[in-house]
Amino acid sequence: MVKYIGFLLLLTGCTGLGMAFAEDYRERIRVLSRIDKMLCFLSDRILTEKDSLPEAFFHTSGRFDGTWKRFLKEMYEETENQNGKTLEEIWREKSSHLQNLMEERDFILFQDAMKQTGFSTETAQLGALKDYQARIREQLKELTEQKKEKCKLYQSLGIMCGILIVVILW
Repeated sequence: MVKYIGFLLLLTGCTGLGMAFAEDYRERIRVLSRIDKMLCFLSDRILTEKDSLPEAFFHTSGRFDGTWKRFLKEMYEETENQNGKTLEEIWREKSSHLQNLMEERDFILFQDAMKQTGFSTETAQLGALKDYQARIREQLKELTEQKKEKCKLYQSLGIMCGILIVVILW
């Protein structure tokens, strides 16, 4: 009897692991969508309202909550003060507390979003935002197209792994 309960627990655990991997995949899509939305709001503020980048950070922060809001507010405060730092340095420093929300490859891409812009013209900064947004949208498109297949694969592999372990231990 204990043996069967152990098998059931193994099977359940492996199935849960597969579902956790599928949820991680979905979460990656949600995070990248949030970044895309943030970049869209920033670009719109600069284009339509003619805000400077610091002002765009401030106004965009009102549309987010939690960690993203804090990031945007800190970007606003630092870019307003400047303190002799370039925009890239400020972006890298302030984005460090977002690392736990993203996969490593997404975080590296996020940190490089403001590379080589400095405190140049709004046009150059807007160009950097648009370039990064295009890369994010390309990734989102790929991930979304593969979402159904990948999630099903992760879940199936979890179940199959559980069954395999149970059969081996039988």
